[in-house]
Amino acid sequence: MITENNSIKTEVSDFVSVQKELSYKLNIVSIVALIIGSAGLLAYFVLGVLFEEAKWVDALLVFAVPFTLGLVFVVAFRTQIKQSQKNAGSTNVYEFFSDCLVMREMRFGSEIAVVRVSYGDIFKVKNTANYLLFFYRVKNLAYPVDKTKLSPVEVNTIKRLLGAKIDENIEVLQLSTCGSVEINLNNNQQST
Repeated sequence: MITENNSIKTEVSDFVSVQKELSYKLNIVSIVALIIGSAGLLAYFVLGVLFEEAKWVDALLVFAVPFTLGLVFVVAFRTQIKQSQKNAGSTNVYEFFSDCLVMREMRFGSEIAVVRVSYGDIFKVKNTANYLLFFYRVKNLAYPVDKTKLSPVEVNTIKRLLGAKIDENIEVLQLSTCGSVEINLNNNQQST
């Protein structure tokens, strides 16, 4: 939403949905590998009993590889989802200005961290169906922006600010600068 400061403000608190969307394709591949591996190993055991002397039955042990990989990744995805569920009560609030982004981390309604980020410090942006994910400081830590809570113009503006490809058919808003408003950093009023 556009704020009285002429910035775009949005928040994300459903980190389970973010994790599910990020890992959806790889999770499906892992489940398929687990099923194929299971079927191959079952065939190995059944055919091993029926054809005890046949050497070709041992070739079916190759199915242990997709079974093992599928099992490891499925368990890893379930663990990631459970980790995301531990973030219940956490909210990331983003306020986008023309020259910087202010990120606030909230925990059960209390502000626990505030950071001002220059767009030049964001080194990667990923666009998914429902989220814009930007990477700042840590290679494997993505900050999600829920596109479903924003208008197409707001999404296009944020894409431009983050350095992602924009839709040329949708306008881009002109926002105010960080320096034009007071931002409360670490519970101390500081003019920026």
